[in-house]
Amino acid sequence: MKAPAAAGVAPALSEVLAALARKGFEGAEVYAKRGRSRRLAVGPEGESSGFAQERAWAVRAGKGRGSFFLAGTGEPRADLAWPEPGGPPLALPAAEPPA
Repeated sequence: MKAPAAAGVAPALSEVLAALARKGFEGAEVYAKRGRSRRLAVGPEGESSGFAQERAWAVRAGKGRGSFFLAGTGEPRADLAWPEPGGPPLALPAAEPPA
């Protein structure tokens, strides 16, 4: 499996896909999300508010004998110790070119 070189794909995501391919995973998806959450609280002391910048990622990948799902916070890294596949094999839909 060759990691796709789609335009606009963050290099870190491509590196993760390439690392999974080197480990023998026949199918893989990497998802990364950045966002901001807001919080408003009303209590005995009055109102308070705040916000947080958040980053998270998720990977699902599989081989013929099984698959795994792994998620974390921050940026995805290609040098993670990927878990051994367990459960049924992964069936991903065919890739489509970006719109």
